[in-house]
Amino acid sequence: RNLIPRIYLEMALLHCYEFVCDDKKEFVKLLSRLAFAIRGIGDPIIRLYAQCYLCRCAVKCKKFIDTNIVEDFSFAIAMFEDYP
Repeated sequence: RNLIPRIYLEMALLHCYEFVCDDKKEFVKLLSRLAFAIRGIGDPIIRLYAQCYLCRCAVKCKKFIDTNIVEDFSFAIAMFEDYP
């Protein structure tokens, strides 16, 4: 019930982790945790929007850009194609 607001709050503050995290592995771990939490959202349209927003917020963190963002977005599109 409180999953979606917590996820959006964490994604909105994602750019602050650039100053807190010095290690790229720690940032990738955070992105992975958020991506897996978003996969738990039941409504496919809300889930797709959240995954797009995660990609947008992660791209702003230029210090830690990686291919994980592209993989997560590809997964989102693939999952959305299952729905009419």
